Amino acid sequence: MHHFMSTETTSELAAYTFHRYWKKAALMLHAAGGPVREWMQCRKKWRDLTSKAKAYKAPKTGGGPPLHEDPLYERILGILAKEVVVGIIPEDDVASSQAKRKRCPDYSELEVLTLLEFVSSHKATLFGTGGKGSSKEEKVKERYWKKAALMLHAAGGPVREWTQCRKKWRDLTSKAKAYKAPKTGDSFHRARRGLRCTISS
Repeated sequence: MHHFMSTETTSELAAYTFHRYWKKAALMLHAAGGPVREWMQCRKKWRDLTSKAKAYKAPKTGGGPPLHEDPLYERILGILAKEVVVGIIPEDDVASSQAKRKRCPDYSELEVLTLLEFVSSHKATLFGTGGKGSSKEEKVKERYWKKAALMLHAAGGPVREWTQCRKKWRDLTSKAKAYKAPKTGDSFHRARRGLRCTISS
């Protein structure tokens, strides 16, 4: 059983683990054929399931067990009987833990190559309007950047937010433009050489 649950809900380590494993849950659901979901959506789904399982087990009017046994709810109740669900951390504590959390490690060469390949294959979607498009277009772009984040994670990288992947691409393009731009003095020397050629001809 994966560590989506823990009793250490007050420590910073538990907060970090909490986010990391819920993000893994979101990746696993997507790998199973589902759409791209935020980790908060997965956590909410779990909370909804546990609420329904508890209601299923609660005594009905007149007493007695549930009329029909539900294997899914029985399994959820079995998990709840052993462990406390992680996710009860107050939002202020979560934000504080996020602020203290160490930044993601640097991008590996494989991650960078994977990002280059992905952007090359989907540049029309990612940069179709050449700027900020309509709300619908921006949502499509966001969905594709989330796919890029999944691809980088599949390539062996850590779980990253889609905004981090987009920022990495922008940093790479800035460095590429700076690499290609004429260095200080280059244009002056080119102009001087051109003038010499004109005089000598």
